[in-house]
Amino acid sequence: KDVAQIFENCYNFNYAVDPVYVNAKELQKAFMKRWLAFEKRFLLEPQDVVTLDDVWSRVVKFVQTLSAHESYTFLKNELSKSGGIGFDVSPVIQKLETKEYTDPMQVRDELRFQF
Repeated sequence: KDVAQIFENCYNFNYAVDPVYVNAKELQKAFMKRWLAFEKRFLLEPQDVVTLDDVWSRVVKFVQTLSAHESYTFLKNELSKSGGIGFDVSPVIQKLETKEYTDPMQVRDELRFQF
C-alpha cells in the first residue's frame, strides 16, 4: 500500500507532462509486473492496487461532490455578476461524461485553472 501511495502522489501532485508523472507511470508498470511475480512465487495474498479506473472513479466523485457543495451556486453565479470570474465545473462534468479526458491530470489542471 505504501508503494501504491507513492505512485498516487506522483499522479496527484504533478502535471501529466511532468517527468515525475511520466516516469512514475513507467515505473509503476515495471514494479507491478515484478510484484505480481513475487506474490505468485511466495504465495502471498494479492494486495489492493489503485488502478486507473479507481482514479477515474475518484475524480468523478470529487467533481460531483464539488458541484453539489452549498457554495458552488455562489461561486458559479454571484462572482460573475460582480465582475469576477465565475467558477463553473459543468464543462468538466460534460467532458467526464463524454470521456474527452485521456488522463485524470487533465481534470486536475482544468480545475486548477478555474482557481
